[in-house]
Amino acid sequence: MSTPPEQLSIPEPERDWPLMQLALITHLNGLGVAPAGRTAPDDVHARPGFIRVRNAGAGGDDGRTDQTIIDFDCLAPDLDDVWRLARWLRLEVLSMHNRIIAGVQVDNVSTVASPAETPWSDRVFRVTYTARFQARLQPNP
Repeated sequence: MSTPPEQLSIPEPERDWPLMQLALITHLNGLGVAPAGRTAPDDVHARPGFIRVRNAGAGGDDGRTDQTIIDFDCLAPDLDDVWRLARWLRLEVLSMHNRIIAGVQVDNVSTVASPAETPWSDRVFRVTYTARFQARLQPNP
C-alpha cells in the first residue's frame, strides 16, 4: 500500500476561468454597504446586514466564456433592512455587465431568480437573489 502525497501536484494552467464567487466577495466588501463572505458569521443576528455569496453551479462554458450561477443571501435581523439590502444588491449586480470586477472581466449578468424571502431563523430574515455571470477565460497571474 502506498502512502498518499502530502500535497497534490497539479500543474497550473496558463489560462483559467475566474473564481467568480471570490471576485464578488472582494468587490462587495470594497463597497462598504454590508460585509460579504462565503459563510454567515455566528453573530449574524447581531449585525445590521450580511451578504452570503454562494456558487450555485449549474453553469457551463463554450471554451471561452464561463457561466456561473451565484446565490446571494441577504441576511439581517430587520425585515425592512434585508429587503433594502436585497434591492440594492440586485441593482449593483446587474450594473456589473461589461465591467471588470476585482480583476475579472464580466461580459454579461442576468437575473435567474428575483429576490425572494426564504426561511433562515427566528432572529434573522433572509432574502435570496440568484444571478448568472458570464466571464472570459483569462491568463493566470
